[in-house]
Amino acid sequence: MWLIRGLAPWRRGKKGFSWLEIDEAFCNGSPLSVLTKSYDITISPRFNANRQLTVFHIKHGERAVAAINDRLMQDMAE
Repeated sequence: MWLIRGLAPWRRGKKGFSWLEIDEAFCNGSPLSVLTKSYDITISPRFNANRQLTVFHIKHGERAVAAINDRLMQDMAE
């Protein structure tokens, strides 16, 4: 799971985790988020709680979080 950002070459960057490092994903919402269907997603790694990946204002972010957590559960079951 990687986040790549920045349109200008000097502003580009990427950060993320491999699937094996991800502990859980969750979304943060407010009443405005529910109305606009736009949520902030936070992905937590297993080994370093200080190194979270947060992406802001994702449309239907609750679906993305559900898909990530379902995939993690499937990988743990195997």
